[in-house]
Amino acid sequence: MKTLWIVSELFYPSETSTAYILTEIANGLSEKYNVRVITCNNAYIANGSQSDLQLDNRIKVVYAKSPNLSKNNLFGRLIRLFISGYNLYKTAKK
Repeated sequence: MKTLWIVSELFYPSETSTAYILTEIANGLSEKYNVRVITCNNAYIANGSQSDLQLDNRIKVVYAKSPNLSKNNLFGRLIRLFISGYNLYKTAKK
């Protein structure tokens, strides 16, 4: 079975629409491919909430480090973007 890599800032268990859609796509593709995901630990996870979204246990997820800066501040978002992008790149090269 071929391996399919997904690299995204947003993925399960984040509760944004982008994370939801990418997780659903990964779940569907896991029937035909070995799905591997590289993502960030991010500030979009709601504390204590329950989601209907489930992750297929065949999907392997690797979390790259990401600074815990405010997503509501332009400067914080830019710094997090560059640091997260660099860490995603380093994780993907391993």
